[in-house]
This record gives sequence, structure tokens and C-alpha cells, in this order.
Amino acid sequence: VVLCFERIFWDPTANLFGHVGSTTASRGELFLFWNLYKAPVLLALVAGEAACVMENVSDDVIVGRCIAVLKGIFGNQVVPQPRESVVTRWRADPWARGSYSFVAVGSSGSDYDLLAAPVAPPATPGAPPPQPRVFFA
Repeated sequence: VVLCFERIFWDPTANLFGHVGSTTASRGELFLFWNLYKAPVLLALVAGEAACVMENVSDDVIVGRCIAVLKGIFGNQVVPQPRESVVTRWRADPWARGSYSFVAVGSSGSDYDLLAAPVAPPATPGAPPPQPRVFFA
């Protein structure tokens, strides 16, 4: 869930902050908020059972739940309504199917660079250079 606000109301030096739901089933509901852009934009993550439930809930309800969680963290007077929001539905996306990548044990962040490098067939003398393609992102 991407939330765009008029102003930053959280600590602008924090890369992220978290929220733990009160029940086991709600632990994945809006559990992490990323401050990715140093702008008044937050990216809220949903995982596990909560992600399955939210696939069938309207965008307005999801954004409202985000605001309720943020008000629980920062207080009612501090959190404004977002001026814009985007709710993704990765589980319904046939290419993502609800998954995202992670750095596995024994791996490093440089593995992402290796996977993102363009892949192209070898050059053929006298032919135009092959068009690089990215097969993993």
C-alpha cells in the first residue's frame, strides 16, 4: 500500500518503522512502513493471512486501516488523510502470485545486482549487436 501525504509526520531519518498486531492472525497486517523516498510517501507491507484477507477488501477500507494503524503509532492529531494512495494486489498478479524476493542465508545484496544484469546472446561478427534483455528482476 503506497500512501502519499502532504507532509512528513514521522521521523524523516528513519528508513522504516513497524507495527505488531494484537492477534496472531493480524501480525502480517500493515506490519512494516517504509520511508523510501525521503518525501511524504510511505509504503506499507502486508503479509501472511492478512494479505489473503486484504485481497478481497476495497482500497478505501485498506487505506482506512493504514490510517488507523498510523494513528495508533503517532496519535490521532498527527496523522492526516493521504492525498493519494495505491493498493497493489500481488496475490492476484499472475507474475508475482503474492511473492517477493529476499536475501537468503548465505547470499548477499550483490546477488540482486547479478540477477538484474542484462543478459544477451554472444555477438555475431558483422551483425548488429544483440539486444540485452533482463530475465530476472
